[in-house]
Amino acid sequence: MPQETAEVAYIEGEHTFLKTVSKMSCGNCSSKASCGSVKLFKSAIDKEYIIKVKSNLDLKAGDSVQLGLAPSKLIQGTLLVYIFPILSLFLFAALGKLWGGEGLSILSGLSGLFIALLLVKKFIAKETITERFSPKVIAKID
Repeated sequence: MPQETAEVAYIEGEHTFLKTVSKMSCGNCSSKASCGSVKLFKSAIDKEYIIKVKSNLDLKAGDSVQLGLAPSKLIQGTLLVYIFPILSLFLFAALGKLWGGEGLSILSGLSGLFIALLLVKKFIAKETITERFSPKVIAKID
């Protein structure tokens, strides 16, 4: 189970808002001065994020907690966000090629990708889905 440490920012009703810092291995090696990846992802390195989760633990602002995400949820999220749009692109492109030429194949493929991305965005926007793929508070760190 992937785990991360977070700090309680504030509590609002039944929701706990946690502050996490995005940690990347990029920027820590000896070739960081000439590395293109560090320059490309510079804005994401050591960036703070606020995550909304539900917790049954007795927490207060400033507490450190251990977060975890079930591997099955990680795989399901990956399939939804990455694999579904790519499969839609290939399927629509193949249908376009079957019904017409190369131009229709390209147009159909891009349309399939766009439709899939809209469906994913709509699906993820639902509160129940967001909570389903959210990390869970495992334990309070003393």
